[in-house]
Amino acid sequence: MDVVQPGIIAGSCRPLIFLFIIGLLFNVYNSIKQGIVVIYFTHYLNNQLLAATFMVGLMLASIAGAMLTSPLGKKFGKRNLFIYALIFSGVVNSLLFFCGPDNNIAIFTLGIISEMGAAVFPTLFFAMLGDAADYSEYKNKRRATGLVYSAGSFATKFGGGIAGAIIGFVLASFHYNGQDEIAIQGAIPGIIMLMSWIPAIIAFIAAGFMTLYPLTQTKMDEITNELNNRRIN
Repeated sequence: MDVVQPGIIAGSCRPLIFLFIIGLLFNVYNSIKQGIVVIYFTHYLNNQLLAATFMVGLMLASIAGAMLTSPLGKKFGKRNLFIYALIFSGVVNSLLFFCGPDNNIAIFTLGIISEMGAAVFPTLFFAMLGDAADYSEYKNKRRATGLVYSAGSFATKFGGGIAGAIIGFVLASFHYNGQDEIAIQGAIPGIIMLMSWIPAIIAFIAAGFMTLYPLTQTKMDEITNELNNRRIN
């Protein structure tokens, strides 16, 4: 059985650390957006059944966004597309803050457009984990594929847990109680924030980290050419 040596871990460290943080943040972003939907529609729009329709709309938008990921990635590069998508999705999502409980069309429109941007994250993330594995091979002449993908998988799972904790903390700070109508009304501002600018801030932080990610498209082209030459030789 192959053992990953410390030198391999060190060589893979910088891109992998950035990807771990970014993977964590975009999963927190997505999980907050989706985790607050039922509460938002139930207590702010007073229409719990409409939440199911909204989630179906998000699912269709995510499929469309995933289909656009490959051509857009080729045009802009994975790193740049990730930055653009984070900023775009975050800005659009933050606009939900200005929607009233009767603005169903605006809420659906903004939510679906935001989700189309967010849909590129998972596809790009796992493709970029492959880049990190290539970088490991480039630096150390051995791939650390297992290490890289294990870290990425952990980030996606841990991000969902952090999102749940954030939702719970914000609702608790507004004294939310789903069985108490007075407490519910007092928590409406917190519910709106969780649906709009709180996840948007997380998206902007993730975009900031992504600007520091070292594996640009130019660097990856260099790495790919070098690895191809090594394999031919």
